[in-house]
Amino acid sequence: MSLGKYLEDRSKHNSLNSLGELIQMTPKQVNVQKNGQWQLLPLSDVVIGDYLRANHGDKIAADGKIIEGEIWCNESHLTGESVPVKKRIGDTVLAGALVTDGSAIYRRRYLRKRYFTWAI
Repeated sequence: MSLGKYLEDRSKHNSLNSLGELIQMTPKQVNVQKNGQWQLLPLSDVVIGDYLRANHGDKIAADGKIIEGEIWCNESHLTGESVPVKKRIGDTVLAGALVTDGSAIYRRRYLRKRYFTWAI
């Protein structure tokens, strides 16, 4: 095997491992509003259009759009941005981002296969 081929294969392997780690960073359970009540549900029960709540210390469970509140998100492992980013009403939040401050409600926008992390 040539050195170039070896390095290419190793790079692909490392990239796939990193992507797997990003996907595993999304929470397994999330606060979802169903029938006017907030419930802690498995992420697998959340559908497009559901309203989710994110508070300080939470990880964003699914890509979505903020409809209420403001938060600061650490997206460094997703986008390379070195400082937390302020998210306001209308802004997009990315699955796996860490909420470093604030509280917000956001609407799930995509199925998992269309998440930002799956597009990397």
